[in-house]
Amino acid sequence: MRCFLVTALVAVGMAAASLLAGEMSERAVRLHRQAIVVDSHLDVPMQLRGKWSDLNLRRATPHFDIPRAREGGLTAPFFAIYVPKFFSGRRSPGSHGAF
Repeated sequence: MRCFLVTALVAVGMAAASLLAGEMSERAVRLHRQAIVVDSHLDVPMQLRGKWSDLNLRRATPHFDIPRAREGGLTAPFFAIYVPKFFSGRRSPGSHGAF
């Protein structure tokens, strides 16, 4: 009898946890859809310098493409504009020969 009671309580607890997880998941999805979703560092420009790709195609680059960004709810992408020092042919003032 005791074993049955413990098993029943565990089963009820697992069912309740599953329902709660589902409700939390739905709430998280609603919150995500209402939020401004920011990615503040997309390294796409340097990746495209090495190999041009159409960002409208899925898996255009390993880390970013427009279809996956839309599916993920990305609403504020910021593309990193990094210019390596070899473009200028000289060191930056603060580099002190570090590289």
